[in-house]
Amino acid sequence: LKHQYKTGDNRMEKLLLTVRKAADVLSVSQSRVYELLYAEQLDSVKILRSRRVALASVRRLADGPSAS
Repeated sequence: LKHQYKTGDNRMEKLLLTVRKAADVLSVSQSRVYELLYAEQLDSVKILRSRRVALASVRRLADGPSAS
């Protein structure tokens, strides 16, 4: 789950993903990502008319249930 972009000499990790990118990372459809958002299994924010998915929640979902 390494999604980075270059700004100057600093490499920064993206904190928010598009629904399409989140679907690609999770190997699911965009519709499934929206279902996960509706079920509150993924966190997101709305910026103007765009929905962005929190990378941290994508990682949590990809890692599966905790072993506690």
